[in-house]
Amino acid sequence: IQSLPVVLNDKQVQLAFEKNWFVNAYQSQHDVNKTQAVGVELLARLMHPELGLLTPLHFMESVRRLNLLDKLFYNVLEQGLKDISKLREPLGFSINIEQSTLRIDVADKIINLCNEYNVSPSLLTLEITEHETFLLDTK
Repeated sequence: IQSLPVVLNDKQVQLAFEKNWFVNAYQSQHDVNKTQAVGVELLARLMHPELGLLTPLHFMESVRRLNLLDKLFYNVLEQGLKDISKLREPLGFSINIEQSTLRIDVADKIINLCNEYNVSPSLLTLEITEHETFLLDTK
């Protein structure tokens, strides 16, 4: 018997934000010419107290519907900056960002957060997701 993936409803996702259940996963990024990691990608996960660690497949639909993309982005970014600021050596990092989050004030907010955690903004790469682009192409 194969079980279907659990998709959290809007109430559960709102509760996850209230209870700070969102955590980061870090996927290493490698240069093919080097033997060590050159950076990490910050990935959103949700640590549910009963269901365990959940991937975006389980919660992104509600995050989008509730217009919480910005909140999730800054949550992931700030947690990543906290963790990266503790490293002895600077490490490049990337984060996914939705087109709707790219507004005129986003650069200032990102720079302010980087400064708050003493992490150079030059280490950050923003990766624009294709979800909203795909939706525009289908209209």
